[in-house]
Amino acid sequence: MKSEDIAKLAGVSRSTVSRV
Repeated sequence: MKSEDIAKLAGVSRSTVSRV
């Protein structure tokens, strides 16, 4: 995986956690 992909996944994870 590329750093960019990891950053995207991290951003999505943060958004999901923020929602919950």
